[in-house]
Amino acid sequence: METRRHNAEIAAGFLAWCRQNKGLQESTCEQYAQDIEALTAWMSQVESGRTMRLEWLNADIIETWAKQMMAQRHSTNTVNRRMSTMSQLGAWMKKRHITEQNPMDGMTRPKRAKTLPKPADIAMVGAYLRREASSTQDRQLQALVALMMQTGIRISEALGLEYSDIDKQEHALTIRGKGAKERRVYYTRETAEKLNLWAQERRERRGRVFTMSYWEAYSQLRDTLRTGNRGITPHQLRHAFATRQLEMGTDMMTLANMMGHEDLATTRRYIRVSDNRQRQAFTA
Repeated sequence: METRRHNAEIAAGFLAWCRQNKGLQESTCEQYAQDIEALTAWMSQVESGRTMRLEWLNADIIETWAKQMMAQRHSTNTVNRRMSTMSQLGAWMKKRHITEQNPMDGMTRPKRAKTLPKPADIAMVGAYLRREASSTQDRQLQALVALMMQTGIRISEALGLEYSDIDKQEHALTIRGKGAKERRVYYTRETAEKLNLWAQERRERRGRVFTMSYWEAYSQLRDTLRTGNRGITPHQLRHAFATRQLEMGTDMMTLANMMGHEDLATTRRYIRVSDNRQRQAFTA
């Protein structure tokens, strides 16, 4: 019990620092918390790890955990994300002199398979947005989907959006993205109508535009917009925006600015998606 309480205090200190000093989105902090919880849950199942404190971690222990996750068929992306969380936690503990070195030093991470982004089905999303919303939940989700499809903003940016960030006359948003960098994006009258319907439902024109958490948005998208047995993810809406912009002839630098990419190499991935779609249309 003492070890568990101690580890919870370490995790709480790290998460508080992430929110206050790094300015991370709440969805990112929630993910960090879940990754740390996954690690401590695993340690509690291993006899030698039940009394282990987070500051005693080392590369061998983390690598053992990673191998077990891979054996249990966790995706490489999930394992690598958790390794990244441990690296951030380790760096914080070292900076606070809780530990002498980052436990991730010397750790070899699983290699990610190089895959193309998978954009959302634009026709299916369009049909959903044309449908009359049947509930409060549906009106909020339609406003969120319309905004993300129209602007390409990240789900964390959308959920962090405040009414003071909206310029109604220009149909523009001020987005505070990664690293607290600001950019301006624009949306159409149709999207404005969805936002207005949601605002009327809330009867609130200040503070956060959307009231759902990241996980609520994720699950509602997955359950509402489905292709076969698979639901759409928030990031697929961003992929769909980028792919559509390229097919409309938007140049790479403009698209990178619209999406908040610091590295053009990230934006270039979408060229391959667009090429694939064009090839499929040609051979259909």
